[in-house]
Parts: sequence; C-alpha cells; structure tokens
Amino acid sequence: MSLSDFQHNFDLFFEQMSKSGISSAEQGGYWRAQPRTDMELVISDYAVEQRRKISMQSSSAMVELNCLFQGSREVTTPGVRHEVTAGSCSLEFMTPAKSRLEFDGSSRFQMLSIAMPVATFQWLMTSLNNKRTIDFGQIVGNNSFRAFQFSYDLVTARVASRLLEMVRSGKGRNLETECLMLQLLMEVCRPCLFDELQRQVELSAADCSKLRQAKQIMERHMVDPPTLIELARMIGMNDYKLKAGFKELFGTTVFGYLREYRLEQAMLLLQNGGSNVNETACAVGYSNPSYFAEAFREKFGVNPGALVRRSLSK
Repeated sequence: MSLSDFQHNFDLFFEQMSKSGISSAEQGGYWRAQPRTDMELVISDYAVEQRRKISMQSSSAMVELNCLFQGSREVTTPGVRHEVTAGSCSLEFMTPAKSRLEFDGSSRFQMLSIAMPVATFQWLMTSLNNKRTIDFGQIVGNNSFRAFQFSYDLVTARVASRLLEMVRSGKGRNLETECLMLQLLMEVCRPCLFDELQRQVELSAADCSKLRQAKQIMERHMVDPPTLIELARMIGMNDYKLKAGFKELFGTTVFGYLREYRLEQAMLLLQNGGSNVNETACAVGYSNPSYFAEAFREKFGVNPGALVRRSLSK
C-alpha cells in the first residue's frame, strides 16, 4: 500500500458529498493542500439544508484530525457511533471499513481536517531513541474506529484558524503550512493521547457522585441537553475527567448514554400507546422523525410505526 492510498478516502468522501446534494456555502466549498507527500490538509465549508447521510467504504487505514468550527457530524462504523460538535477537535483512528457520515441540517458546516497514513503517525509517535511511544494497533484494538474528542483551547483555535486562512487564500508556503499542521497535531495529541492513554482516571467517591449527577442531568434534559462543557460546569468537574470518568463508570460516553436513554424512553412511550411516531420523536429529543425511526430500528429491530399500529389494534 502506497502512502498516497489514504488520500483516496478523501476522494471517495467528496464524490459522495457531491452526489448527496450538499452544496457549497456562499464563498465556500472545499480546499485540499499537501505540503508534504504523506499528509493532506482539507478545508470543508458547506451549507447543509437538511440532515444528510453519506455511506462509504474507506480504502486504507489512516489517522485524521478534525477541528469543527460550525455544524455537527456523526460517524457510524460497526459497533461505534461518534459525534463531533462545533468548537471541538476529534482525533480519529480508522481501519478500512464501511462507515456512515451524518450531517446536521439547517446549518453551515465548516471543518479543518488533517489526514495521514498509519506509517506517518507511527513515525511521529517514535521517540529520538527509536522507541515507539504510542502504537496505532494498540489504540484501535479489534475495532474499526476509535476517536478522542475535546474542546479546543485558544492556542489550538488560533493555529487552526491560521491554517484555514492560509489554505483558503492559497498564500501559505509549504514550510509554514507544514509547521502549523504539526503544531496543531501536537496541541491535540497532548490531551488526547499523551495524557489520556498514559494515565488511569482515578475516581473518588465524590467523583462518582458527580458523574451520577451528570447522568441524571442528561436524563432530565434529554430533549435539550447541555454541551459537555456546560455539563462539566454544572457538576463542578473539568471536561476531561467528565468524559473519561463517565466512560469508566458507566461503560459509554455521555452522549452515547443519552442516545440509548432516549430510545429506551421512546420504546416505553410507544408500548404504552397514545403517541404517534412524530410525537414520540419530539418527546425524547429527536427533531427529525425519519432519523429517529432509523435509530430506533437499529437498536430494537422494529419500526416504531409498527408498534403504534400494534397498540391501536389492541
């Protein structure tokens, strides 16, 4: 497999974007830059008028860093569902697999992406004495996809914005662009990998109590849930410990739990009768009934409409 094979993943992505009907925002579109042969920088700027889904089959394993300025995006692969929201960075590790990308509707989508093949990531993670400090295989394990996400700070935002301006204007030099790409990767890898993978989260009784409180808050506000940053402030815990501690205590992410809780509440509503599919979707926090029906069917193996008809026939 050549180093350029990972770029084919982007070729497939933009081909599917074009077929899906997602249009360029005013003075928008996408820009691709390659300051070095084993890294690609992509700026995406689209107007998403309604929720869109793109299915694709990646052709090679790669590592991708995404900094999302506007909009939101979900990635679904076998056994994994990952959401990227505005104001956050996501460091993603993927093997060749089928995936589905979903874009939130009625909003502008603007994202900066840096991609590289596994060999480049392994080299960057190698110390000066030729010892590999972090390994791609250990990160993904037996999964097809793994992601780390955090809200970017002022330094990260400044570097990402500078890259966005340079690529869109076409005035940046390869050397400057490459240096900024590596700086951005370093700013993201520090909290995502060097900290999170190399230390265990120690949870005190007080921490566990705060995390249970966070779970209850998400349940009470499932229709309009707080962001991770807002939730962390509400319980008096930093967002890193909230994310890592929640997963350690409950075995899933905050929003992964919220998704399951919403669907379970929807099942109860439909089984009790008295609500149609649209009413149930709104009651548990889904603004798009079609998206709700698909998520419900994926979890329970039955269409929500079938449960409504069943309750009416009793």
